[in-house]
Amino acid sequence: NPDDIQSRPVSLLGPKQQFTILQRWWFADADFSATWRTQATDDLGFVAGEQLSEDDKAILDEANRPHVVFNRFLAIIKAIAGMEINGRHEIVFTPVENDDTMVSEILSGTSRSMGNSCDAEDEQSQAFQDCLITGMGWTEASVSYDENPEGEYREVAVDPLEMYWDCKSRQKNLIDARRVEHVRRISLE
Repeated sequence: NPDDIQSRPVSLLGPKQQFTILQRWWFADADFSATWRTQATDDLGFVAGEQLSEDDKAILDEANRPHVVFNRFLAIIKAIAGMEINGRHEIVFTPVENDDTMVSEILSGTSRSMGNSCDAEDEQSQAFQDCLITGMGWTEASVSYDENPEGEYREVAVDPLEMYWDCKSRQKNLIDARRVEHVRRISLE
C-alpha cells in the first residue's frame, strides 16, 4: 500500500528495505503519470510535425500524395517562447530585514554569476518551452567535477519524459511533492 509505505522513515531502514520502498514509490508514481506521458509524447510529436495518424499516412501513400503538414502550432510555441526570452526576469534575493541587505546583494550577484557561467538562461528557456508543449518543464542544477577539480555549476534542461513525481502531489508546480524522480537509461559501463 503506497500510503503505508510513504509514512515510514526510509532513511532509517536497511538497503534492501530502502530499495523495496523506493521501487514501490516509483511504480506508483509511474502509474499515476502514465496517461500524461502518452499525451506528452503525442504533443511533442505534434510540435515536431508528426500530426498525421498512421491511417492518414497510408491513405496519402495509396494515392501517391506527399505527407504535407502546415505546422502552425510550432509557430505559436516559438512566439510564446520568444516572449519569455524577451521578458525574462532576473532572480533577486530580497532582504527580510535591513541588516540582510548586503547578504541579499551578494546572493543575487552569486546567482547571476553562476547562471551566466553555464548559460542557465538558455536551459531555463528550453524548460519553459517543454512546459508549453507538455505541461511540465524541468531543469537540473548540479556541480560537475569532470573538467574542473574545484567544481563547476551546471544547470541543464531535462527531457520531461524522464521525470516522475509524487503521485499524491496536487498543488501547482508540485510544491507539495515529497519526491521527484529523474529516470534515464544508462549503460552499466
